[in-house]
Amino acid sequence: MIRARNFFVIAGGLFALFGCNANSSKNQFQLADKLYIEKKYDASIHEFEKIIQRDPLGSFGVEALNRIAMIQHLYLDLPEDALKSYKLLLKRTDDQEIRREAQTVIANVYFERFSDYEKSAEQYKEILETDPTRKDADYLMYRLARSHFLQAKFDKAAQSYRELMNRFPSTDYARKAALELANSLGSLGKCAEAIPLFEDIVKTETNELKTLAIFEMANCYETLDDLDKSYDLLAGIQETYPNPSVISLKMQKIKRRKILRRR
Repeated sequence: MIRARNFFVIAGGLFALFGCNANSSKNQFQLADKLYIEKKYDASIHEFEKIIQRDPLGSFGVEALNRIAMIQHLYLDLPEDALKSYKLLLKRTDDQEIRREAQTVIANVYFERFSDYEKSAEQYKEILETDPTRKDADYLMYRLARSHFLQAKFDKAAQSYRELMNRFPSTDYARKAALELANSLGSLGKCAEAIPLFEDIVKTETNELKTLAIFEMANCYETLDDLDKSYDLLAGIQETYPNPSVISLKMQKIKRRKILRRR
């Protein structure tokens, strides 16, 4: 009877302890969240860290780490710290929504903040392989292709752009991919293949994509030594190209080449 009474006393104490810890974490989280809302980011992180120290794998601890990573990434401009936090978060949670967000941010930080296109390509590729039906798969495929292009891996870039256009033909990223595919072919010296693609874009697009396609097509004609065609194309976008001085410089360069050719 005494043993039974002791068991219930101990069990009651444990339940009270767990309940106290849960309430303590909840209160601490509310304080940290309040500091975050007030834009007191360092103080907020300090309170979130207390929760993690108390219960790193619990729901409050995981969400506290998630908040720290977000603050470091979006508000404190600490990309290296944010990477470490998001990578640790992936080790501590199986929540698919949290994991998707963390994986995407890691890939984007490598791409946008560090210009480490080899690592960003690895990350985007891994995300697409493990979760190919994601709603943002077209965006991820576009970023994967751009990562290849910016490493001068133009063959891989062209392959990725084609795959994107085949899988998501009616999306905005497919429209951008059409231009980037032509650019990739042009960068490979395959201007004869690239020019028809540029011409298709010029026929179907009415916005900045059209102007960019004309600019890149002019580059291809210059590469093919058709200087008159290149010059005429550039002249047609002097008023619409985002950076008119670039057009002016290229036209001057072509003029000099044409003069030298006559000598």
